[in-house]
Amino acid sequence: MDTSYSSALLIITFVSGLFLCIIGNSAVVQATEVSGVISSDTTWTKENSPYCLVDDLTVAYGVTLTIVPDVTVVFTETVPSTDWVGRPTTITISHDLHVYGNLVANGNTFSTDSTIISFSETSTSSKIENTEFNGYFKINMSCSSPEIRNNIFSSATFTIVEGSPIIHSNSFESLDVYEIFLTIDGGSAIVSNNTINDDAAAKVLIYLDGENTAAISDNYFSGQFGFSEVVIASGSPLFERNFISNHNTEYWPINAVGFTIYGDSSPIIRSNTIANNKIGVNIYDANGSSFVTLTGNNFEQNSQYNIYLGEEGVYGTTAPDIDATNNWWGTTDKSIIAQSIFDHKNNHNLGTVTFNPILASHNPSAMPNASSNSTLPASVSSEDPVSSPNIPTETQQLVPQEWLYATIAALTIIVIVLSTALVYLCKKQRASQD
Repeated sequence: MDTSYSSALLIITFVSGLFLCIIGNSAVVQATEVSGVISSDTTWTKENSPYCLVDDLTVAYGVTLTIVPDVTVVFTETVPSTDWVGRPTTITISHDLHVYGNLVANGNTFSTDSTIISFSETSTSSKIENTEFNGYFKINMSCSSPEIRNNIFSSATFTIVEGSPIIHSNSFESLDVYEIFLTIDGGSAIVSNNTINDDAAAKVLIYLDGENTAAISDNYFSGQFGFSEVVIASGSPLFERNFISNHNTEYWPINAVGFTIYGDSSPIIRSNTIANNKIGVNIYDANGSSFVTLTGNNFEQNSQYNIYLGEEGVYGTTAPDIDATNNWWGTTDKSIIAQSIFDHKNNHNLGTVTFNPILASHNPSAMPNASSNSTLPASVSSEDPVSSPNIPTETQQLVPQEWLYATIAALTIIVIVLSTALVYLCKKQRASQD
């Protein structure tokens, strides 16, 4: 074999091997392992992503953890174990994040099996935006007011105790929780422009208690809820311009209620579309519910009753008189409207629902419409992504992505050139032999 031919073949073999080695190594990315207490301002960078919790992590009081865009945070850890007969296996452990200072995250991916993210009363400026939450996250807010904006959740629950958090323009893809999705106990939470789709399932979507003045507006809430979509036990919350639909066929016709109102509550329910429930609004054993404001709503396609006073199936429950004037009932026929209301005429222990005067047509402010061609309100744009200085951390990717792509491109060109040279040498060798 010609010496030049052998040299070219050797070079190509070496370069190809190096090329494959780099490609193989590029798939192996070292995680930055984190745990314990973050005691000084810290930034997690794209170059050191992913960050993997190997134990619970705490952001200390007065400290800010900033997570810049395109960083992945993994809240689970896979560790060696043994099965019930002693054979080697692995188990996955989820770790929690406790925020006493502040968490500022934008444009990230959070992954877990089941993780708690908690914000304490000393967390004054926390914000999570434009982040994809994969797995089940339980987010607890105690006397704190974080902003949760423009995120995508696969499954989550929220617990708010006092404080004024903002939960805005989030999408919940396939909500599936056993009890309550959102609990609000006191405070003045703002819940707006969120979307919960038809696959959502829970016992209750939103439960309001305590002396809350929550403002819940412009949300699309549709799903299959075992008891009621919204339960108001106390407080003076505002529900405005929401789509409320509970079409739980599994429990039909026992439950599948839109609003359930009882106890010492005085909510304002105006300009909502309350559609495709078995019962639109259920009011019973209400001490303060004679102060319910129920106006400007569109009641549409509720299968049994638009309004039901008293607790269904429970003897002796009571309900006060209710003013439900100036709503749209899907018709202007007052006899049909009366039939869609269960009150004093059906049970003398109950108060009377006054519904006249009525709206003569659908209220266009109560969006979105229940019709199939309705559109959701446009999401509000978030602020610009947070920019932060890069702070070195312990471990990095084996090959930075920018250099990796440039190296692969260069090696590809070299391989092509050498291959062309090899073909030329082979042809030249055959010609000399001829």
